[in-house]
Parts: sequence; structure tokens; C-alpha cells
Amino acid sequence: MRTREAELHALKIHSGKLPGIEVADLDLSTTVARERYRDFITRRFEMIVLNTEAGSCDIYLHQGVRLMGFPLRKQISQCSLVSACEYMDDGALFF
Repeated sequence: MRTREAELHALKIHSGKLPGIEVADLDLSTTVARERYRDFITRRFEMIVLNTEAGSCDIYLHQGVRLMGFPLRKQISQCSLVSACEYMDDGALFF
């Protein structure tokens, strides 16, 4: 149980923000913003495997957490994702 609490805490701490800037608000038309976005992604994500036929992807985070079958066409709020982490099975969350 302590491991799950630590994983959930780590996700809450690293929940998608650059220092003082929302990732979603970055203007990707500038080189500086794209570099910051790239750095943000490479620090948190180990690998993303797309399955375009099924409309999903498998996301592997550096902390060892895996999001399997994550939907590509459905928006999931950050709050819902963090809440769902309570149901992880051996570091994996299945959608």
C-alpha cells in the first residue's frame, strides 16, 4: 500500500506543469517553447506506443507507471486520471 501511495504522490507532484507555465499554454510555433515542451516530455515519459487502429496508446512513465490502452480520442481530466491511479495493478492502469 505504501508503494501505491508513493506512486500517487509522485504523479500529483509532477502533474503536468513546467515551473510557472502550463504546458497546454505553450505556443508551439516558437523554437524555445518546443524545446521546453520536449524537455518536459523526455523527463517524464519513457516511451509511448501508438495503436492507431484501436485508437489507443500505451504510455510508459519514468517512475515505472504504465497507462495501458489509454484512449486517443477521449479527453480525460487530470483529476480523473489521478483518482484512477488508486486502482493501479502492479504499477499499471488499464483503460
